[in-house]
Formats: sequence, C-alpha cells, structure tokens
Amino acid sequence: MAMKPLLAAPLLALLALPSLPAPVAAKTAVQSRDGMMAACADTARRYYRQDRARTQMHYDHRDRDGLHHVKGRIFLATRTEEFACAFEPSGARMTSFFTDGKPRPGALPGQGKRPAAQAPEFHVGETVEIRGAPRNDMLPLHDRPSSRGRVLGGLSDGDRVRILRCNRESGTPWCQVRVGNAQRGDGWVEARYLSRPGHGATAPSQRPQAGATHSERVTFEPGASSTVLENRLAAGAAIRFLVSARKGQQLDLRLEGKGLGYRVIGPGQTPPKRLSPSSEAYHGRLARSGDQVIEVVNPGRERRKFRLVLRIE
Repeated sequence: MAMKPLLAAPLLALLALPSLPAPVAAKTAVQSRDGMMAACADTARRYYRQDRARTQMHYDHRDRDGLHHVKGRIFLATRTEEFACAFEPSGARMTSFFTDGKPRPGALPGQGKRPAAQAPEFHVGETVEIRGAPRNDMLPLHDRPSSRGRVLGGLSDGDRVRILRCNRESGTPWCQVRVGNAQRGDGWVEARYLSRPGHGATAPSQRPQAGATHSERVTFEPGASSTVLENRLAAGAAIRFLVSARKGQQLDLRLEGKGLGYRVIGPGQTPPKRLSPSSEAYHGRLARSGDQVIEVVNPGRERRKFRLVLRIE
C-alpha cells in the first residue's frame, strides 16, 4: 500500500507564501569632511568663547584605526591659536579635541554642560571678580549683551570690574561692567563669569597682580588723537591696551618706566617674542584695520610705575 505524502500540503502552502525581504543592515550616520571641519571649528569657538571668531580649517588624514583627523586655526582678538579634532570612522561623533597644549575632553560636544544660568543678584556700583575664564585666555568684553556682539577687549580670571547694570537676554543673564575708570570703556559679560570677592571686599581701581595679564580698551576724547595712560605693574605682570584703528594710520607710542618692555601686536598677528625696551619709541604705519594691541610687560621682580603716551593719526 502506497504511503501518503502527509507533509506535501503544508510544504506547498509554505512555498506559496510571499517571500520576505532579506534583512537590511542598519545604516550608520556618516558626516562629510566639511561637516567634521565645521563641527571642529564650532567646538573651538565655544572653547575660546568667541562665537564670531574666524577659523581656518583643513582635513588632515585618516589613521589606521579609521579615525578622521581635522586641524584648524582660530583668530582671536589678540592672537591666533591652533587646535585639532578626531572623529570616529563614521565621522558622526567627535572623540577628542586638542588645543592650548593638551587634550580638552570637557570641550567635546555634549560634555561639560553648565546648569541653567541663574539671574544675577549684583547691585549697581558693586565691585566683582571674573571667575571661570579659560586658563591663559581672556573672557571677551562685548559691546552689547550677546556673544555675537563686537569684542571690545578681554578680561582675565581674577580681574575686578564694577557693575553698571544687569539684565537677561534670550534667557541668559548679562551684566554691563566698567573696567578701571570711565575713559577705559564699558562692556558686557555673561553674569555667570562674575563673582563677589572673598569676604565681600571691594577694590578701588584695578591693578594687575603678580604674574597676571589684564586687558583694557583705550578710548580718546572727542576730537583728540592722543592720550596718556598711567598705571602700576606688579612683578611678572602685563597689561594689554586695545586701540581701534584703521589700515594706513600712523601709530606713535612712548613708554616711560624703568625696567619695562612692550610689544605691538596687529589684528590676527602672532605676538613677537622680543620685547622692545622702554628706551625705544615706536613709530609705524598700520598694515590692517581693527584692534591694535600694545602690551606693556614688567619682567622684573619689583612693582613698577609706567606712563604710556599714544598717538594715532
């Protein structure tokens, strides 16, 4: 007696079913070289807190592990800094950010985020300190309460300023502050970088402390083309005077002060290593428009007085 094919019908039914599509591997987001360079430049701007700074980028190479390496330069108010980024093989995630001589993991996107900014509680006329500025860098002083405002100068960690007023712009608290006397200019900084000095102490006019570098904006009286600046410098301290001028103008300066030196830095230029002694006057035609920086340095071990005479025509 012939055996009946018991499985024939089920097999035929299975064969009649529509075929399922083959599984498709999940796609990994891939970022182009241009995208990686843009992300690296944005990270540098955030690290140096200058959202409008110009950058120069290039794709460097891809290593044996597949990591992409991008390098760039950022042109700050008084100098140029180099930086580098590495990205995972897909280019979607940045794995390292390097600048200022070492890796900066806290600057990576998504890292080191600050808590929501609280409203400032400073009083008009109160003297406060700058706190939280990057090491060896300056906190930008803006012409309006916005990170996109024009940079008037810079403040270093520990610098003291006087509160003129505070308000909130787009959810971020800002304070207008005065650096030194009224003739040295007023500007805006984010309130999160301001802190009361210890024990509520206040200081009169700001004076650079030992080893510190402080910046001040120079303004001229209406109709005047020259000004005289006087101050004291602690041992090892420096002060940078920012002067707005146009290409082709003549800059003349004379520094009076025993044992002091100075250097003139044009917009986007690397500071010269050599200090000009106070015995040498400076006379030069400006090559670029923008902020010219006159840095006065006390390389000695004692506090020194100085007098700086500036003329721009």
